Amino acid sequence: MASGSSGSAAETALHGLAGILATQLSLLLLYPIDQTRIRLQVDERRKRSGADKVLLELAHSGRLYLGIAASLQTLFASYVVYFCLLQGMRMHLQHAKGGARPLNTYDDLFASTIAGLASTFLTSPLWVASMRMKLRSTGRTLYGEIREIRRTESVFALWAGTTTSMWLVSNTIVKLALNEGLKLLRRVYWRRALEGEGEVPAISMHEAFALDALAQVLAAASAHPLQVVQVRLRARAPLTAAEAVDKSLFKLLQLIVKREGLGGLLKGFSARALQTVLNAALTFFFYERLVAALRTLSGIR
Repeated sequence: MASGSSGSAAETALHGLAGILATQLSLLLLYPIDQTRIRLQVDERRKRSGADKVLLELAHSGRLYLGIAASLQTLFASYVVYFCLLQGMRMHLQHAKGGARPLNTYDDLFASTIAGLASTFLTSPLWVASMRMKLRSTGRTLYGEIREIRRTESVFALWAGTTTSMWLVSNTIVKLALNEGLKLLRRVYWRRALEGEGEVPAISMHEAFALDALAQVLAAASAHPLQVVQVRLRARAPLTAAEAVDKSLFKLLQLIVKREGLGGLLKGFSARALQTVLNAALTFFFYERLVAALRTLSGIR
């Protein structure tokens, strides 16, 4: 019994480590695209079609990887916090069921949502500080930037955009619903194509990846206006401190539309869509190979 529990814990830790390393490697490769997206979102003077221009500007000024160390630290810390909270929630739900039945899809969704909300709140200071360091060179460490924000603004500034971020946690549910909807459309297509004769072909790995990538892009599109607000709140640009604190999420969306038109809510989406698809592909690629490598190194079967 103890041996089985130990083996299960080792397997969980192996997958967690592979996930952390895969996300770090993906961020490292796609960081220039992320930098482009953020600059498009925070600058109200830029047009939606300026992604290529922004990328070239960043390359020429040597700022493609500005703030990369802080971003890697933030992503690492957030992943660890989320992973630990998720495992804790799963253990709690398993215990509530008496340990007899495995967790179902809804249990996992509930556990991931609660873990996402909690980790979003706990790691907000890291995300706010790393966002500022993406946009300008401060010469400070991540934790030095956190102290500077607390000193010059307030401790509450470290949780700027947290409400919006928590709304964005629900994007996982949207993505899951879209994924299931796309799979349903695939089954309907094949049933019509077969005219009721024969079985619907099993979904291939490539089809599953394509449907998942499409679901992620559609989910990102639905949440993009919220992400624009989130980025601007964290960066305090072009919002003033008073606007960031005093206005509700809906008022901030209205403010962007008033200043920039509806297009302001979609700034940086082309970069975001590209980043979403490539991130899914790269994370999956690195994760599979890291799991295999870690199994070999650790001797876990």
